[in-house]
Amino acid sequence: MEFLPTPAVWIGLVLITAVAGVVRGFSGFGAGLIVAPVYALLVGPRVGLPIMILLEVAASLRLLPEAYRHCRWRVVVPLGGITLVTIPVGVLLLKTTDPTVIQRLIAIVVLGSVVLLGSGWSYRGRLTVPVCLTAGALSGLLTGIGGVGGPPVVILLLASTTAALTSRSDLIAFFSITQTIALVSLLLGGLLDGNVMLSALVLGGVFLLAIEMGSRLFRGAGDQTYRWVALAVLTVVSVVSLAWSFLTG
Repeated sequence: MEFLPTPAVWIGLVLITAVAGVVRGFSGFGAGLIVAPVYALLVGPRVGLPIMILLEVAASLRLLPEAYRHCRWRVVVPLGGITLVTIPVGVLLLKTTDPTVIQRLIAIVVLGSVVLLGSGWSYRGRLTVPVCLTAGALSGLLTGIGGVGGPPVVILLLASTTAALTSRSDLIAFFSITQTIALVSLLLGGLLDGNVMLSALVLGGVFLLAIEMGSRLFRGAGDQTYRWVALAVLTVVSVVSLAWSFLTG
């Protein structure tokens, strides 16, 4: 894999990793969506994606012990378990679908969902197994097609009337499952070489420190603040993703 550890590249990697870490620590999601396009630009997707996955796994190891006490495994297990099936299906669909079209569609759907949630709408039904399986299945498909599988699950949990601590814990546990699946896929694909491991080790220190900052900010925030920050993250990511697709498509 080609990797250019120039000072400019490292500065860019460190800055975006720090921003992503704060967001991940506060909201429980969003880091991968933030760093993926920048990593791809700076070091290429074959290096950037494995680094991102390793950082996400490190984040899960840091955040999961605390989240474990507050998450609802009856919700998390069907959300994450179904992705074992639907991620490979999404990869197969990628071979026959224009990824740029998919990326734009996802961004538009997420923006529409943000507008709906921002208007005050909430899902007052129960998070039953069928509901969780549906959201998890869609997340897996989008992960396989475009690498952006988080929004369906994030939107479902934000739309519910669940407390911020529980929603954040559910998201942390969910991404722990999906990132473990992704890590196994990378290992089987032989994409974890010395460059990737060394880069992830260096950036991991920055990422974990930033996560700690984000976690402390979350402890001082209320449910409404968490909801609006999470919506803001989804908005920024979807707008940037949509703009990026038109610039590079």
